[in-house]
Amino acid sequence: MISFGPITGLSAGWLAAGGAACAVPIAIHLIRRRSRSIAFPPAAILAQQDALAKRGSRLRDFLMLALRVLMIALIALAFDQPSWEAAVDWERAAPPGRDVVIVLDQSASMQRVEAGRTLFDRAKVRAFEAIDELNPAHDRAAVVFVRLQPQAALPELSTNYAALRERIRGAEVTHERGDAAGAMALASALLANGATAIGARNVVIVTDRQESQWSAIADSMTPDGAGILIESVGSGEELANTAVVDFVWPERALSAGERARIGVRLRHFGNQARHVTVTLDISGELLRERAQLTSWSTTTVWFDALVPEDATDEIAVSVFVDSDEFPVDDALKARVAVSPVVRAALIGRVQTSLASAAVRGAIEATGAQVELVMPESGFDLSRFELLIMLGDAGVEYVQEHESAIRSYVERGGGLAMFVDSPAAAAAVAVLEWSGVWRSGVLSIDADASLSADEFTTWIGENEQVAAVLAPLLERIRFTAIDGLLTDASDRNSVLFASGSVFVSSVEVGFGHAAVVNADVSAVNSSFVASPVFPLMIDALVDRLVPHDEWPVRMQVGERLANVDQIVEAPAGFIERRADGWFAAAPGAATWKSEGSARRDVVVGVDPAESDLRLMELGGIQGQSEGAGPGREAAGGTALWPWLIGGALIAAVIEMLCGAALRRGRSGEGAFAWAK
Repeated sequence: MISFGPITGLSAGWLAAGGAACAVPIAIHLIRRRSRSIAFPPAAILAQQDALAKRGSRLRDFLMLALRVLMIALIALAFDQPSWEAAVDWERAAPPGRDVVIVLDQSASMQRVEAGRTLFDRAKVRAFEAIDELNPAHDRAAVVFVRLQPQAALPELSTNYAALRERIRGAEVTHERGDAAGAMALASALLANGATAIGARNVVIVTDRQESQWSAIADSMTPDGAGILIESVGSGEELANTAVVDFVWPERALSAGERARIGVRLRHFGNQARHVTVTLDISGELLRERAQLTSWSTTTVWFDALVPEDATDEIAVSVFVDSDEFPVDDALKARVAVSPVVRAALIGRVQTSLASAAVRGAIEATGAQVELVMPESGFDLSRFELLIMLGDAGVEYVQEHESAIRSYVERGGGLAMFVDSPAAAAAVAVLEWSGVWRSGVLSIDADASLSADEFTTWIGENEQVAAVLAPLLERIRFTAIDGLLTDASDRNSVLFASGSVFVSSVEVGFGHAAVVNADVSAVNSSFVASPVFPLMIDALVDRLVPHDEWPVRMQVGERLANVDQIVEAPAGFIERRADGWFAAAPGAATWKSEGSARRDVVVGVDPAESDLRLMELGGIQGQSEGAGPGREAAGGTALWPWLIGGALIAAVIEMLCGAALRRGRSGEGAFAWAK
């Protein structure tokens, strides 16, 4: 769009079309003026008199040409529907004593760049101009910033224009969604509290007219008698925009050296379909995919990504699409926890126990690396993520290394103890972890069965595994072991029908410990022979080995609850306000709350800010019913009726001049001039 002073709404396309149309009558005029040879010799005698006659007709020809060009130009401009945005004449608009509140849009959509400048930079200039129109002798002013939590530059109306200019000059566009209704309410409160006995009250709104925020304004947001002037920045053209909304992660945690299917969810705001290139950066490896987006649609683009083999803690993942006019929502970053290959220490006697071989095979099927360790051999527990103790071998190790086991679990290790005898139960009791297990002997029925509902009491956090187990558990019976531990108080317990504890788990410090009351010998136990056994081991390993959660998805402006210690947050990522921490900018950060594991946070722009549809000036005014005199003129005066009227007047004058010229040429001629 093009503006000439106060005239706005002109497009380059219509100006070019009008110019081309204006060239038609000019070309016709030039063609008709070409000289013609006169074959009649006596005509040379009249050449001098004829030249005098042509001087008058040439003047009328040029006048008619100008009228035709003007008529075509006015019609072309009328089709473009420009308007007259008259500058505010504060001196003539109201008597001295004006109160003016400038509502300055600071929302994320003001980051759009046009002609090398952001819309917010233009808005600052408009705000400065509005202040320059005021007289500090009798006019007061205030500035309200439209952001998630609207703020006033000064607590009340003031004549301290220097302070207002300084607040505007230092303001930066935010990544937040603007609360236009709250900003207008704040402006209304400032005007109501500072009402003067004489003069006028005015609200000057400087904005890009984004529909998603201004359509929510309630009625009667401004006091009666207050005039509204809307200063629209930007070209006024709606822009199609594509935003990165979110990641779609696999159901299981990422593991080093494995391939993972990672999705990127895109949302397209626009009527026309388009193609974009989506780039996924996973620890420096770039993957690209082309995506076709239909109008106003949400699309997921999938990538087959390889997790680096050397990843031990977390990896950086980012995604971005082709840059457009609003690049702030074209990228999203995340830090994703990576589970290293589980290293499990199996304490047993492979030479004498089939249980060791059965458990080892089941654990290795989960992708873990298992190392068999004899009780009499010393080893470093810190090398392992999981410690598994079986039967008599476990009894010996617990008795000799009680403090080492306790310290290992409290620091974050996983511990699984398979109890298949009263001796093993007594060894477990030595650890004395309250609420998990206790010593005692209970005789249970040999054919006790485990129901699906009872099993999902413990395994319910893994819905997929529970769904597989449910039909199996209806048909399976387990061989019960006399002298097992009993404690059904823990919420993570799975019970036999008779009430004894089958599996019990608990958090101990930063780690987890579990007791499995069963004989896992492949010879003596139907548990190992059943299809449930490998699924149970898989779920047990997944529960006992700690891993971080997936990134928490948030939007700019959301409150970060229970943030005690921020870790590796980029500059500007968070903002501390009076009532806590808030996400302030897109990106990824990690924090560790007191007493809990590390959590990753991915923050993106509110999708509403990615919708760049515009609201008509009259629509914004219509949302503020009761605003009082002056608001009808806020949107400017439409010029197209005047342009059509001017074209009609030019057409009438051209017809009159043409008729006069034709009469002169037919009734007079060169011989008449010679009389």
